[in-house]
Amino acid sequence: KSLRLVRPQGVFAELRHLTVCRQGLVKDLNREINRLHGVLDVLFPELIGLFKNHIGKGLLELLKTTACPAQITRLGEQAIAELLRGKTRGKLGINRAGLIVQTAQTSIGIKEGQVILELELRQLLDRLEFIQKQLKEIEQTIKVIIKKVPDIDILLSIPAIGVISLATILGEVGDMQR
Repeated sequence: KSLRLVRPQGVFAELRHLTVCRQGLVKDLNREINRLHGVLDVLFPELIGLFKNHIGKGLLELLKTTACPAQITRLGEQAIAELLRGKTRGKLGINRAGLIVQTAQTSIGIKEGQVILELELRQLLDRLEFIQKQLKEIEQTIKVIIKKVPDIDILLSIPAIGVISLATILGEVGDMQR
């Protein structure tokens, strides 16, 4: 006996295409995050270490405003605290802002070429936002399409298997009843 290749059909083919597309977007997102970290390593290397989530809302909002240590120092604790508080629903505030300003004052980031790095940073942030939007759209579509799978409620009740993981498995395996 030999193995026979069976391509997924119908809803399973749709799930396969969606999950492959999602995997590509996740790779793109990781690539852009790495580039973002690379720019920050030159411009303000200490900044990422001040945030638990290296692409969290607070950090990204601060970067949209500025990533230049001198500008952060000029903005001051109060302005940065308000910015962080607004984006993190109050989780980050004056204490974190004070730490950011204090770190900016002693940063070892480069002084020359900051304008170019800030331009690159803004473009990276735009790409990150765009990829995240596309990823969200794909994931929402997966959640709609997967509902068409027979007995999906039973499959989703399996512990530690989420919608995306299940969609990936079903997209690769196809109809398990065949």
